[in-house]
Amino acid sequence: MHRDLEKVPALVASQLARARAASPVLDKMVTIREELRQMWLNTSVSREQLATELQAWCQRAEASGIAALSEFSLRLRSATN
Repeated sequence: MHRDLEKVPALVASQLARARAASPVLDKMVTIREELRQMWLNTSVSREQLATELQAWCQRAEASGIAALSEFSLRLRSATN
């Protein structure tokens, strides 16, 4: 999934919905990715609040049981330290 949800073409949106319904792992990946994207788009929070939200996001990603999310979270943590 390399596109933001609102950029998914209408013809593909129903296929994506079916794939997400059939795969809880895919659904969780898309959901957690969207949470991160929304966090970065929110320009009304302070740097400290963003850091707190990012830490919470990393914890959720690592607890998801999805290796790709966990690995990305660990790389993200190492880049921000």
